[in-house]
Order: sequence, then C-alpha cells, then structure tokens
Amino acid sequence: MTAKKSDASSGNRRARLIRVTISIGAIPVAVLIIVVVTVLIHAHALAFDYSKFPMLGNSRAPVKIVEFADFKCPPCKEFHDRIFPLLKSQYIDTDIVRFYFANFPIVGPDSTTAAIAGEAIFHQNPGAFWDYYNAVYHNQGDYHEEWATPDFLVNLAHAFVPGIDYQKLAEDIARNAYESAKSADHSAGIRAGVRATPTFFINGHVFLDFSDWEALKAAISKFQ
Repeated sequence: MTAKKSDASSGNRRARLIRVTISIGAIPVAVLIIVVVTVLIHAHALAFDYSKFPMLGNSRAPVKIVEFADFKCPPCKEFHDRIFPLLKSQYIDTDIVRFYFANFPIVGPDSTTAAIAGEAIFHQNPGAFWDYYNAVYHNQGDYHEEWATPDFLVNLAHAFVPGIDYQKLAEDIARNAYESAKSADHSAGIRAGVRATPTFFINGHVFLDFSDWEALKAAISKFQ
C-alpha cells in the first residue's frame, strides 16, 4: 500500500510538470527543473508578512493566496486573463479567499519599472492597485520589447486607474521611490524558493498549476 501511494504521488508531480511545461514552454528547461525541486522542498507551510502585500478580498477569508508575478510575464497574463476571473467570482467575492500580490520582476529592466509603479499606486491608494493590476495585464506588450516605460505606465494609469495623483506617480517612478518595497517582495520570493513566475502559495504551501482551474479549486478546498 505504501509503495502504491508513493507511485501515485510521483505520478501527480509528473502531471503537474507536464501542465507547467505546456503553459510556459518558452522558459528554459533548467528553470522548470528548479521549480519542481521547489515543490518537493517546501512541504511545510511558509510564513509571509501579508501586511506588506496588496490584498483583494475579505481580510477574514480563511484561504490566503499569494501570487509572485512579473507584469511582463506572459504566463502571468494567462493566469490573469483565464483563471483570475473565476477565482475572483467564485472564491474572492464569496469571502473564501483573500488574494495577495508580490512583485518578482525577472523578465527585463522594465519589469522593475512596472513593479515600482504598482508599489507607488498601492501606497497612494491600496484599492487602486487592482485597477492597475488589471490594466497592465490587459495591455501587456511584447515579451521581447521594453514597453513598460514610465510614460506608458503613467498614461495607462490616467486611462484605467482612478483616484490617484498621476503627477506623484510619475515622480515616484522617476526616483524609484519604492525600490525597497519591490526588493522586499523579491527577497521574500527568493527565501520561499520562487524561481519562475507566476508562483503561488496557498496558506503558505507552494502551488504551481496556475493554468489548471480544477487543480486550483482542489487545493483551495483543503484549507476551507
């Protein structure tokens, strides 16, 4: 019986790897190997300082999901466009999940610019961060181009993020006002073993099947 359970567990890990590979085929194989190792290492729950992250949902919701992401990351956009609306309507809006965002910029230099802009908006108006979150992914540019420039991000905020001071936003981006906040997120991710985006933690447990809605629902149900 023990051997059969172990084989089944190994099979599940292999299935997860296949799904991740399909979703992020452009990412080098070496990264995928590191990600799988991360799943095996962190069998215990990790602790985060959730107060530092933008939060969406009821602060008393029993399930806490942290997304470590890069605004330039195509798989992050895939999650946002395809899975996040289901997560929001079925779990966040129904007070089951509180959803947190953490910066983990790895794609290019303007990944950091987009992260700092998000931090600047969050520190002005925490609720407005989620308008920015949606707007950036809806308007994500080419993976290979540096499109997340200060001008682009400020103009995007003008168009889609009400309730903030746009001049202050431009100044905060120009002087890297929230570099330390971005770096704190990144450091938290490194300590947690994050090596690729998006990576999720559900009540401190790593979850990598970001493109599999049924797998996410099953993982959430364990903590309800």
